[in-house]
Amino acid sequence: MLFRSEASVAFDICIPCWEKSLKLKTTLDNLMAGKGAVNAPCRLIINIEKQSVVRNRTACLAASTAPYVLWLDDDVTFTQPGWDRYLLDQITAQPDLGVIGVRLLHWQLMERTFWRPHGQVDDVCGAVMMTRRIKGVDFDDNYLGSQWEDTDYCYEVRKAGYRVLQNNHVQVIHF
Repeated sequence: MLFRSEASVAFDICIPCWEKSLKLKTTLDNLMAGKGAVNAPCRLIINIEKQSVVRNRTACLAASTAPYVLWLDDDVTFTQPGWDRYLLDQITAQPDLGVIGVRLLHWQLMERTFWRPHGQVDDVCGAVMMTRRIKGVDFDDNYLGSQWEDTDYCYEVRKAGYRVLQNNHVQVIHF
């Protein structure tokens, strides 16, 4: 369930978008109902503007006040119930954990999709990642497109003394 009350929010879901699309509607529908429905108290923040993904991420982050942020691309579908509480429990139980990534399955290559190994890693894919708010760690505006800003963000998180974790127990279909 998505909440707007500041006191009840455990994390913010931030979706940086280039434009409104059917993909975004499908992602939002998945978050509201079915296997992928959100049950933990959170707030949804979407920034839609034709600018770099970093600028859209930065605008989302400016609107966010929660201690944790779940970053989503506009074209993902969660396939397991309870994924949100699982990720939240993981990041809140480990104070040295800065970022958690999930297993992304390509929608056309589900059985052959490459994924990062489970465990501590250097970086995760920003299509779906839960992050801890860390003072002084932001997305770098020098990334003008939509590539490598997540890798750089994970580097900054590690430089600040936090771990980055790939958790393959949560699977997401990425379109």
